[in-house]
Amino acid sequence: MSETCLTRAKDIAPSRYSSADVDSFTLGGYTGGMAGAFALRGGGAWAWNDIDTSRAVIFPGFYERQKASYNADTGQIFGEIAYPMTAWGVALEPFAGLAYVSVDTGTFKERGGSLASLRGRDTDQDVGYSTLGLRAASTMHLGAMLVTPHISAAWQHAFDDVTPGAALAFATTGIPRRCQFPSKGSPGPNRHWPKLRSLASRRAYQPRIMRQGCSR
Repeated sequence: MSETCLTRAKDIAPSRYSSADVDSFTLGGYTGGMAGAFALRGGGAWAWNDIDTSRAVIFPGFYERQKASYNADTGQIFGEIAYPMTAWGVALEPFAGLAYVSVDTGTFKERGGSLASLRGRDTDQDVGYSTLGLRAASTMHLGAMLVTPHISAAWQHAFDDVTPGAALAFATTGIPRRCQFPSKGSPGPNRHWPKLRSLASRRAYQPRIMRQGCSR
């Protein structure tokens, strides 16, 4: 099975007058089958991202609106093994999986003012995930309809490059500035971590607007 998606997302940090617009095109594939009593699944995807950022630099007596445009590529692969079973009329599936995600971000230079503008070099950040969990589903009658609610719970561990970072410098002076980013904050240049919906757990920066179209 293959899938293509075109996504437009907007990350907003109103308290910092900052935002990031991301247009992404994703091409992915998925396969699965049975090996005896075990279900094997795997797949991968590659996304091309066009990123436009805007941030305000404000302090008493100073204001600059900085903007930047750059590209980022996102690659991801994953594999999973599961053991489908039935108990007490409920379909159960314990599962374990591994995933690997790589994000390559291009160089950029902000425009909008000569004092606070930053430039950044291209970066390559990789993170792996291991997941151990359980899925459950049961079919029941609801009036004239058949309804199958699903529930799942999992423990996920991230390893390798788990803290996104960027090597930045002031565009006019070249004074370096090394930044590491926590889960929340302003989506400034190199701040965007493209959406890895099926693989990566990620907290939202602030309000997000997203439009997506997919075909299989």
